[in-house]
Amino acid sequence: MPTSQTQKAIRSGLRMNQRMGDLFADIGNSANPEGRIAALYSDARFAIIGALAGGAAISVIQGILDRLKRDVQREIAAIFNSSINLGVEEARWQLELYDANVLGGINLTTEKDSAMRAIMARFDAQHAAMLALLTVDASDEQIIGDETRNGVFNWLEIVEAVAYWAAFLVWQAFDNMIENSRNSAGNRIENLFKMAVAIVDDRTTDCCLRVHGQIQPLNGMFKLTGTPRFADEMDYPAFHRYCRTGTVLYSPELDPGGKQRAKLLEETKAELKAREDAKKKKVKPTN
Repeated sequence: MPTSQTQKAIRSGLRMNQRMGDLFADIGNSANPEGRIAALYSDARFAIIGALAGGAAISVIQGILDRLKRDVQREIAAIFNSSINLGVEEARWQLELYDANVLGGINLTTEKDSAMRAIMARFDAQHAAMLALLTVDASDEQIIGDETRNGVFNWLEIVEAVAYWAAFLVWQAFDNMIENSRNSAGNRIENLFKMAVAIVDDRTTDCCLRVHGQIQPLNGMFKLTGTPRFADEMDYPAFHRYCRTGTVLYSPELDPGGKQRAKLLEETKAELKAREDAKKKKVKPTN
């Protein structure tokens, strides 16, 4: 059946939602403190706690931070490479699904280097703030925080930045692969659009719920109306921090009557209604 390609594309988009979630968990976040970057910060934090408790010299703390920086840079480089491979793999699958020409690899060295500098600038700012606080005998809580508060040594700030740039590289790689093929000549990709696909569950943001099933030209912009969102118009995800939404290639010709896309739009409509109904139930009537 012609619609099978559309169904396969949508299923692949839903798998990308899961794979993006796995990528964020691998990096680490509040729900996954064992992630790669989060674990490095945790080990360094315990080392710093021990050094502070033992009255160690500032040079000892400096050494811990220097080692952490090297380890973080190494892990970020590996994460970025995996992110690019993920985007390339998904683009290749989507292109092959529609019998489009698939060109060779892409080069995102400049983008990777820029992203690394952006993240390490945050790391260096934390590093400098910690050393400044140590010189004035600030409290340990100000420096490394405690169970309820973050100090200037804030791992969440770093993992959030890594997740942001990793997602950026996934979809930059996807976009570059699609663009290269679109410009390569004479294939059916000129008849294709891009469509946003989100897993609809209790974690789906209002932003991604409302863009679910939206189609745009390959060089067009998705119109974002929900929250949270980085901008009102974006060419690809991530539409917000820790965004799992995927993008798939879509052919109206191979989705007669738009039936497969209509299912996605119905999902959105049903979920928005369910959330609105749940909100109303929480409002207690006044006498």
